[in-house]
Amino acid sequence: MLAAPDVRAQEPSADELARCQDFGLDDADVTARIHDIRARIEHHEPDMRHWLTVVGVLHGALFGAELVLGFTASGDGPRNEAIIGAISSGLGLVTLFTSFPPLVGAGGQLDAMPEDTPEQRLSKLVRAEALLRTSAESVSFVRGPVASLLSAGYVAVVASLLATVFQRTTGAFILAAGGVVLGQGRLLIHPDGILHEWRRYWFQHPDAGCEPVVRATGVALNWSLGPAAMPGGGGLGLSLSF
Repeated sequence: MLAAPDVRAQEPSADELARCQDFGLDDADVTARIHDIRARIEHHEPDMRHWLTVVGVLHGALFGAELVLGFTASGDGPRNEAIIGAISSGLGLVTLFTSFPPLVGAGGQLDAMPEDTPEQRLSKLVRAEALLRTSAESVSFVRGPVASLLSAGYVAVVASLLATVFQRTTGAFILAAGGVVLGQGRLLIHPDGILHEWRRYWFQHPDAGCEPVVRATGVALNWSLGPAAMPGGGGLGLSLSF
């Protein structure tokens, strides 16, 4: 299994901590929120680790196989196909680790932070909410249209290059089919549970991150119809207020 990198817990910035201290969160509420977030992370972090392991091993195996095929190819055509395939698999590994899921290792980061004093607990809550939010944002991007289009665009460009420049039409079709299955499949099976957890948490705590709760504003039109004094007698009056 792929191991998470050694990422130490990062303390919140002075501005973040000062804002939360001024926000006036109750210490009991802070403690409850920390335990709540920790439970959410603990529930979904294993799935993300499994996804990372499976995808990483698959890309690594394909990279190694393509290298072997490239070194043992009997001609330039098969060799070029193998080299391009190895480059694609290598780039898959690179993108996997350059966009390393923030959720992996998040539990360990929180466990490494002390919570013996109210100040430490507040600092830990700021970090916990940031980890929950960034993990959700990462999943949102991976499962969004931009990542899918980038993956499909890369496959289209490489397959076209293989077909037009190297005259390997069959290999281009195989690469395109494999690239779509692996690239899009990698995105589709990416666990998205932490994204839903963040949405539920933010719904319960709209002041997450010690941000003021912004309520919707708009123009309200109220009207009433009732008796009114009119010159020469009574009548009906219409009242409008905004």
